Amino acid sequence: MNTRFDKLKHAFREIGIANLVPGFYDDPAFLQAEQQVPSLLDAYAEYSVLAAAMDSETEVEQKVRRVVSFLSPLVAAHGENGKCMPTTLLVQRFLDAEGIWNFPQKGGVVVAFPDGSKLPPKEWDPTDCSEGTFGHTWNVAPPFIIDLTISKQFYSAAEQPYVEGDVFVKEVSTAPNSPFDEPPSATMQKLFPPFSVHLAQCSVAYYPYGTGGPTESFTEVTEPVLDGLTPVALFERFRRKQTV
Repeated sequence: MNTRFDKLKHAFREIGIANLVPGFYDDPAFLQAEQQVPSLLDAYAEYSVLAAAMDSETEVEQKVRRVVSFLSPLVAAHGENGKCMPTTLLVQRFLDAEGIWNFPQKGGVVVAFPDGSKLPPKEWDPTDCSEGTFGHTWNVAPPFIIDLTISKQFYSAAEQPYVEGDVFVKEVSTAPNSPFDEPPSATMQKLFPPFSVHLAQCSVAYYPYGTGGPTESFTEVTEPVLDGLTPVALFERFRRKQTV
């Protein structure tokens, strides 16, 4: 075993996980080990990046695009701002069920408005925690970045016209130096460095501080309710649409 992928695979096998497929963080052996090793989800994220590199990027993009195309208009129609965490976890569950390696990231975000707007950057501080959450959350389905709620945060009337649409990109740029006082861990900086993307008229810089995952099974998830449907009912509708 001379690669990081082999070492991670061996480590997960050692704790009793037999089926290393997207979503294996639900395995009882994983959940038990996580009680002793809280950073295990970070290892899952690293494994996801390495495993995704072995999959067909074309097939991954097709599947991710179908999920985004299905959920994006429902999230927009819901019209409720600030729901990044439940939306991110919903996207994760959809992608898991579609067999796509992915994971949520959480951290700080800076939205830079166009120079002509004369607006200062909008910041979500990663250490501005509330009930264990971070400033913002988004999805990574290597090599793609997905953020269905960045334009649905709490913007002022002057800011909102410059921010529209979703982030669904492969190519990213190096983010500017972080404006945040407390840096992420050295491990997080090495595995997942900050990056920047373009969205409408803005530049959005993401500063990962951690990964995450659901605390309940897909069938137990109760939010977000979109178009009157629970997450599992939404996925059933999604699957039916794919077979038509």
